[in-house]
Amino acid sequence: MKLEILKHLNAPGNDSSTARAEFVEWLVKQVYDFVKFERPGGEGDDGRNGMERRSLAKVRDATIDHKFNMMETSLSK
Repeated sequence: MKLEILKHLNAPGNDSSTARAEFVEWLVKQVYDFVKFERPGGEGDDGRNGMERRSLAKVRDATIDHKFNMMETSLSK
C-alpha cells in the first residue's frame, strides 16, 4: 500500500499542494466512511456515532479545511 501511495504522490499530475490535499481528503474520507458504515460503534440515533467515528470526523474536517487553504493559496499566487 505504501508503494502505491508513493507512486500516486510522485505522479507529475499530483505534484501540487492542492492535489496532495485532495488525496489526503479522499483517503481520510474512505477510512471515515468505512468506520461509519462498517464499524459504527452503536451510538447516536442511527447507531453510527461511535467514539472512533466522532474522532475521525475531526480529522475529516481538518482535511477539508486544509484542502480549502491549499486551493486558496494556489489561487492567490
